[in-house]
Parts: sequence; C-alpha cells; structure tokens
Amino acid sequence: MKYFEKVKKASKNVTIKWKLTIWTALLMCVLFFSYNLLQYYVIQNWIVDHEKESVRKKMDEVIAYLQQTETMDDVIQSENYIKVLNEKYQMIRIISDEGTPLLTVSDKVSQSWVKPKFVHKEEYVEVSPTGDQLIVIRKPIDIAAFKGSIEIIRNTENFESLINKIFSLMLAAGIIAVFLSFWGGRFISFLLLRPINSMVKTMKRIKENGLNERVPIKDHHDEMTELAAMFNDLIEDLEKSFSKQQQFVEDASHELKTPLTIIHGHLSLINRWGKDDPKVLERSISLSLNETERLIHLVSELLVLTRVEDYKQAHLSFEEIKIRPVIENIVENFRTICGAEFHIKADLNIEETLSVKMLKSHFEQILIILLDNAVKYSKEKKIFLYMLIVILIN
Repeated sequence: MKYFEKVKKASKNVTIKWKLTIWTALLMCVLFFSYNLLQYYVIQNWIVDHEKESVRKKMDEVIAYLQQTETMDDVIQSENYIKVLNEKYQMIRIISDEGTPLLTVSDKVSQSWVKPKFVHKEEYVEVSPTGDQLIVIRKPIDIAAFKGSIEIIRNTENFESLINKIFSLMLAAGIIAVFLSFWGGRFISFLLLRPINSMVKTMKRIKENGLNERVPIKDHHDEMTELAAMFNDLIEDLEKSFSKQQQFVEDASHELKTPLTIIHGHLSLINRWGKDDPKVLERSISLSLNETERLIHLVSELLVLTRVEDYKQAHLSFEEIKIRPVIENIVENFRTICGAEFHIKADLNIEETLSVKMLKSHFEQILIILLDNAVKYSKEKKIFLYMLIVILIN
C-alpha cells in the first residue's frame, strides 16, 4: 500500500507531456506485443499443420506405390523409390503385421528414437524422446504382397529452428518497438500539446506586453482549435472590458474635475475678498452648493453605470428646466475658474421662460463639456457663447 501511495504521489508531480508520453508508449507497446504474440501463435500453428499435411501426403504416396507391388521382394526392392520420397530429418518404415521392420529409410532420424509398431487404424502422435519434437504417423496397409503398416517419423528440428528465429526476431523488434513507442509518444504528446503550449506562451506575452496578444489559429477544425478560439475570444472580451474600465475612469475623472475646479475657484474667491462682500459671498456659496449637488448626482450616476443590470432597469425622470439660468450659472462658474486670462462672452438673447425637457444634470454636463473644450483649444483665449445658444435652440 505504501508503494502504491508513493507512486500515486509521484504521479501528481508529472507533467501532462510526460503522462501522455508514458501512456502512449505503454499503449503502443501493449498493442505491438499483443499483435506479435498473436502472429507468433498463428505462424506456429500454420507450420505445424503444414508439417502434418506434408507427412500425410508422403504417406499417401508410399501407400500408392506399394499397392502396385505383387510380391514381398517387390516391397523390399522399393527402397530406392522411398529414398527419393523421403525428406531431410525424416524416417519411413514398412512394418509387418508382427511388428518387425521390413524396410527402413532414414535421414538423420535414429531408429531407436521410436519403436516400430503395427497398427490396425491410422494413428498420429507427437513424442520427444531425446528432446527433439517428433511427429509420428502410422497407417495400416493390406495388399497382395503383404499385410502391415507404414510408419513415417518427422523430426521438427527445422520447424523449431524457424520458430526460434521468428521468436528472436519478434523479441528484437519488440525491444526496438519500446524505443520507437517512447519517441512516438513524445511526438504525439508534442502534437497534442502544441496548442496548449502556444496558449501558455501567449499568456506569458500577455503578462509582459498586455492584452493585445492572441493565440495563432490554424485551419484545422478540432477540439484544440476550438479551445484556442475560445481563449482568444476570452482575451478579447477581457481587453474590451479593461478598455471600457479605463475609458470609464477617464470619463469619470474628466466629469469630476470640472465641478471640483469650480468649487475650488469659488472658495478661493471667498478666501480673497468674498468675506468682506456679502453679495460675492452669497453668490459663491450658492454656486458652490449647486456644483456640490451636481457632483453628488454625477457620482450617483457613475455608480449606477457600474451596475449594468441596474442601469438597464433605471427609469430616467425628465424635468422641465429653464435654459437661461442654467447657462448663466455655468458661464459664471467658468469665468471664476479662468479668471481674467480668458474673455468669455455670452449673448443670451433668449426668454426667461424658454425651457427644455431633460435631466438638468445632463444639460449642465453638455454645457460644461463644450465650454471645457473651448477653453482647452482656444488660441486667442476668447469664447463667444451665442453660437452655442443658437445650436441648442435649433
């Protein structure tokens, strides 16, 4: 149990690349050795059947020839023909009904290995008296010349030598297959993990260079390609999200900067001479309170924008706002901010009762953006507001 626990613990630290290599190599080795064992078994049985069939054919040829003899002398004189029929590592014997050999033709098979035997029906046996595998086939014969049996003994030494060579060849091929399986497993793991390695490299580049990196996708349509495409889509969504977040921060900073600057300008005005002038003090405090309320409202809207679902469900309540007072307050605030450096002229030839239906904060925000851009990009440091009024009315 401790050994298996150690193996299990060690396997957790093995990378996927090596796990794929090991399992692929093991699978290829098992398949290769299974195929070789099956092939060895089939070849061995085929050779055995071939040897048996060859011996039976020799038996039929001997019997066919002996059936043509008429006397015992003809049987004994058939030795030359039987020698021609006999093969290497084989012995052919003609045995009388008393069990005595009448004729023996042998090639590297000793008569002492198998005792002669008379049989009444065909007999097939396999023996190994001296360690060598022998195939023995006996068949009775009853002709005019004599009555007895034919005995053919085949030494399967050649067969065993061939089988041993095949086994040695398969063993050598198996050893080579182990190394080939290992390198094949490495190659397969490399192919399978190449998209993942590409994603890992892309993540490292993203960490160093930002979210503009992407995993290269080829024309293959497989699971790894789909994974790489999903990864790219995810990175693209993240990039859009971060861009929106950055844009939101920039917009929020820009929107908050103007009212804070206005409040700072009025407080500076009060600090310089507003304390001694009740009208200036009252006007500056009033405008500062207006900007503070607008600032609070602006922060509330920004908080709503951070919650997309709440923003979708938010109901905007429009109101009738008078244009002239709002413009006058905004212009006065910018005059306070810019001071004598800028000449801001507002030609407000509009009625006091002229109104528009929208959110007051949005209207103020539009005016502030336009005036802020005018201050930034004005070369002559002169701003005329009558064009703005015409555009708004139209």
